Amino acid sequence: MLNRNILEKIITALRVPDGPSGRVLVGFDGYVDRIVRLKKNQRDPPDYFESIGEFTDFLRKYPDKSVDIGLRRINEKIGGNGPILAESLAAKNVNVYCIGAFGYPEILDVFKPLANMCSLVSVEQAAFTLAMEFNNAKIMLGENDSFDNITWDRLKEIMGEEDILKKINESEIFCFTNWSGLSKSNDILEGLVKYVYPGLNSKKVLFFDLSDPSCKTVEQFDDFFKLLTELSGSFDITLGLNTKEMLLVYNRFFQSDEENYSDNMVMKLVEAMPVKEILVHGTDWAAASERTNKFTQIKGTKITNPRYLTGAGDNFNAGFCLGKLCNLDLTACLYLGNISAFYYVKTGIPAVISDIAGYIENELKTFDQ
Repeated sequence: MLNRNILEKIITALRVPDGPSGRVLVGFDGYVDRIVRLKKNQRDPPDYFESIGEFTDFLRKYPDKSVDIGLRRINEKIGGNGPILAESLAAKNVNVYCIGAFGYPEILDVFKPLANMCSLVSVEQAAFTLAMEFNNAKIMLGENDSFDNITWDRLKEIMGEEDILKKINESEIFCFTNWSGLSKSNDILEGLVKYVYPGLNSKKVLFFDLSDPSCKTVEQFDDFFKLLTELSGSFDITLGLNTKEMLLVYNRFFQSDEENYSDNMVMKLVEAMPVKEILVHGTDWAAASERTNKFTQIKGTKITNPRYLTGAGDNFNAGFCLGKLCNLDLTACLYLGNISAFYYVKTGIPAVISDIAGYIENELKTFDQ
């Protein structure tokens, strides 16, 4: 349980005039997300499949048969780990560079509000996602062939090596998002090792949001782990994962076959990998461990009727990075991540500083009751 001292430190950090100092560089994906619910029937209003289990149970009733499922469109908005993270950070008064796939040569209309919030550089056509949401999870179907063109050479072609290095040098945190969805993600990392590493003016935070790495091969994982070792000389590396991603990374790294997440995995993995810290987030909790400090965990509030699930993890990461920019400790960063995700899932919009401060002030009042 959080104590008053931690809450007061967070509030003090958030009340600094002009917001958090420092810049964040985010890359390199970009989607147009169409969020839908699946109809069970044609009632008015219809009933919806509440869980993936309920939906798969329905499909099992019709093996080898065609099935027609009605969809209700909830929203169509910017998507991708990078753009959603950038949007959430910018809403918190963070200065953001965002590089990715937002339409090429012209930025698509759906991304133009984001271009008004932060500095966008588009290098490719956007991908498309059909996000089928349930009460507690989601199924995301992505059409992302354009990502095959996002390579280190493509980044150099559009931006130039000097500008890439300049943007990293001007940033306190570099967020490499959707490593799993980018087929040439390791190629980009190799470019960073060869061309950026020698020109860095200081050690940076490199935050990895791997996204779901189920599709990555053993060879791609092995190359990634080797590249982390090379990058660790010039970056303090943070891995941000959900429980499924944690299991996949743990099993690939240790060549094991664990089926259930445990807190011990976080502590064991952070000691073995060339990273500074690993964080894991669930629906109403988050945990993390550093090499030099003990394991820490926080408990949040679970929302039974979420507005959106797509983007919750990105908003968590935005809150966590906000804490980093405010020089807060690991527990406080987790707490900021949890509040940021909670607010987004509940309202469907990113939390601003005043939203987070108001939430914490209400928490502080409970100590006086």
